[in-house]
Amino acid sequence: MKADVCVFADANELSLRVAEAAVRTINESLQTNGSFSLALSGGNTPRTLYRLLSSQFRDQIPWTKAHVFWDCLDAPIARVKAPDIPAIPASPPLEKFYMPSVERSSSPCNGR
Repeated sequence: MKADVCVFADANELSLRVAEAAVRTINESLQTNGSFSLALSGGNTPRTLYRLLSSQFRDQIPWTKAHVFWDCLDAPIARVKAPDIPAIPASPPLEKFYMPSVERSSSPCNGR
């Protein structure tokens, strides 16, 4: 899948467009699955988006059908291991596979 690259005037416009895309994606998932999952990251970057989702877009999202996940990583990722094996960094090829990339990204601009 090839992703579109979108340039927005500022973080506020970006957050607005992502909120709109999130509402569309959530409602599509609800039609197909009857529920949806939402993974939230920590930090300051998504704060404007979260404010929009909890205010302007609040009534467009059926939160009672949500599975919400969040975490704030403040340490290097270590691979899953047995308790008696020392923690080591995850495999670089696996990290590369799981890290976001333009080639494997969906764009909130699709359908605009």
